[in-house]
Amino acid sequence: MRLSPWSVKHGQTTQVWHATVHGIGAITDVLDGGACKRRFDTLLIAFRKAELASLRASGSEEAYAEREQLLTDIEQTLGDFTDLKQQKTAQEAKMVQQRAKATAQIIESAMTNPEAEASQAQTQMLLTLL
Repeated sequence: MRLSPWSVKHGQTTQVWHATVHGIGAITDVLDGGACKRRFDTLLIAFRKAELASLRASGSEEAYAEREQLLTDIEQTLGDFTDLKQQKTAQEAKMVQQRAKATAQIIESAMTNPEAEASQAQTQMLLTLL
């Protein structure tokens, strides 16, 4: 999938949904990005609840099977993206904690011995965290 609205930064999702509409405009009558997103969300919710059969209006079993396979792939992609995002958030939180700890150690060292400069190890630790 070239377009993935769930992986863009905040404020850019509308643009990606509009680009999606432009990309599929030749094969279906989608009004705008909002309508495309609503349809996508409806299909994904039905898929997650195993209610796709209720969305069948007309079409072949092959088309339904293809739709279910595509939704399975999308669900996996969304899950992978969510996992990566959670890992990144956890890593960023860990870095913030490490920086705060290193800063506190340097401040404590400076307070206990104001004439001495921070040790080379403390300085190096702070630089690696910045």
